[in-house]
Amino acid sequence: MSAAAAALHSDHVNLLIFRYLQEVGFENTATALHSDWHRSRDCYDPENLPFAREVQRNELVSVIQAGLFHDELQSRIRKGERKFRWTGIDARESIERHDDRLENGAGARPSSSGKPKGRPPVMRRPNNFPTPVPKRQRRSEGSEGQVNGERDPMDVDAASGSGDAEDDGEAASPAVQSDPEQAEVIERYDSMDVATQTEIKTGPKTSTVHWTVDKPVIQSAWNPDSNPNNAKALLTVGESLCRFYDVPASVDDAQQITHVDEPSMPDNAIVTAVAWRPDGQGACCAVSSLRELPDGSKLDSQLLIEHNKNGGSASFQLGPPLLEPPGIVLSLRYSLDSQYLLVARSNMKRGLVQIWKSPRQGVDDDSSTREPIAWRMFDHPLEDVSWTGNDAFVVCGDDGLSAMYQVDVSQKEEMNTVSEGSTAMRGLISHNSKILDTNYRLDKFRFDRRRKNAVFVSSEAKKMIVTPRLYDSEAKPEVDVELDLPEEPVAVDFRPWTKTEDETSNEHESPSLLAVGFGDGTCSIYSITRSPDVGAKCIELASLSLSEGPALSIAWSPNGEHLAVGNGELVQMWSADSLRRKNGVRHVAEASVTWRPISETNGVVDGQHEEKPVAEPSLSWSSDGESLAFTVEKQVCSNFVK
Repeated sequence: MSAAAAALHSDHVNLLIFRYLQEVGFENTATALHSDWHRSRDCYDPENLPFAREVQRNELVSVIQAGLFHDELQSRIRKGERKFRWTGIDARESIERHDDRLENGAGARPSSSGKPKGRPPVMRRPNNFPTPVPKRQRRSEGSEGQVNGERDPMDVDAASGSGDAEDDGEAASPAVQSDPEQAEVIERYDSMDVATQTEIKTGPKTSTVHWTVDKPVIQSAWNPDSNPNNAKALLTVGESLCRFYDVPASVDDAQQITHVDEPSMPDNAIVTAVAWRPDGQGACCAVSSLRELPDGSKLDSQLLIEHNKNGGSASFQLGPPLLEPPGIVLSLRYSLDSQYLLVARSNMKRGLVQIWKSPRQGVDDDSSTREPIAWRMFDHPLEDVSWTGNDAFVVCGDDGLSAMYQVDVSQKEEMNTVSEGSTAMRGLISHNSKILDTNYRLDKFRFDRRRKNAVFVSSEAKKMIVTPRLYDSEAKPEVDVELDLPEEPVAVDFRPWTKTEDETSNEHESPSLLAVGFGDGTCSIYSITRSPDVGAKCIELASLSLSEGPALSIAWSPNGEHLAVGNGELVQMWSADSLRRKNGVRHVAEASVTWRPISETNGVVDGQHEEKPVAEPSLSWSSDGESLAFTVEKQVCSNFVK
């Protein structure tokens, strides 16, 4: 290799710094560097630089670490001092403590006479959290909390063959259950760690606790109860997993996290859907598993497991009428008053909705013989279902399926026996069997209960239809609004209404805000209004863009103040105020907070860069809007927002 080829160019350094700023979430600083960086027009996008593909994740940290180890090796060969002696000073050591150490002769340097040795007192924010253990000495089962801005995001490993690194005496281990195989060692069933996060100056104060679960996680959801005693219960489900975590309200108490596993969860099963009762008194999981028959064959078994807040649980098989083939449970939905439980199942050919009466006094009674009080069989696969009232719901699916039904409360309650030969519908009143006159697949339905605005979304056709006709029997289809979306929509969610907004405005004054996430990483915010004269009106207010990856999951905080958007690599948060138009002009809003989970391998296996599949995350806000749960694969992260 020639000397010219091996020379370090300014573009090399700039790209390393630029990548580092993006990886730790310093988006504003990365944007400023991108603007001030003078380079050729062909390389305006830094990823077009000829060497960009060779730069791996966390490359800047790796380069610095390699240089420090080389400096250590050179000092041993020369039997002299290291060139970069500043690495021997603890970066988190206070100035006063460092000066005392110098005055006591530890690593002291000559000082000129006549000048004070000490420094004037400096007011600094106290560090209330234990310093993370260096990565090479990290305990695999430790638990730590972290506050934005109180940790250097670029932790260079100071461990070397000289043995200078020491464990931080302040690091505390969590008080949790003991391992039955090693009774003398107190450790968690899960491994606990800290997630990397970034606070931009204009953003809220955040702190994070992060842990790894022993089984793949599909979804997590906070208890919707506003009671502080119940609001910090986090339900986590996945492969043979149904676990209730009791998460403290502050990262200071992160080591006190405990959990309870659902005892009736069968082995080799998977939870396909989960839902909390709106009153927070219990939750339900749909479980799919293979049951072995006496002749050795296996039968697909689907059951529901209901768990109440007092720890009791009951499970029952999904009875007739049955789909053939069985398909899977797509979604569970409790009615707004927690009176009914709706189960939506689908296979490749047909769909089925079943409704059960939900127990009011918990689920610790014998529910093995419970049967649905209503059902509806469809000739097309289902995609989505949602309650629009205490007893009314809307379904959507293939071939333009869009229908609205209501539970027939006048039917007799004595429906303890249901035969397989029952009709296609029972116990329901059909209000509208064809809401939209379309033939393409409708895979998402969202309803704003305060403004009575309904939205159907088609990923197949890249269209969104807004209709106010669900509760307006006299409205004509002409009042609907059909929008062509720029990309394939992935996630959709309405901004919730606060109690103050409900009390100070009527249904025609304030618009509904709808967030739509796309596969290219953008997220559009739409303002939806309606009036008796002109019907529905929809305009795009703002456009958001993730730093990297698709916008696979979105979630509004219950108070409507924050919007979280994420994928398997990061979660970013925007304030609702930043989404408003400025001087009537649509703009690109900037994220106020970015979180990135820590990866021990950084995507490198056996020296090769591993291309990981795109993982769909789960985002869930607590009822008080102060905690955001971020779940992907085996990682669970609780972000506290103040």
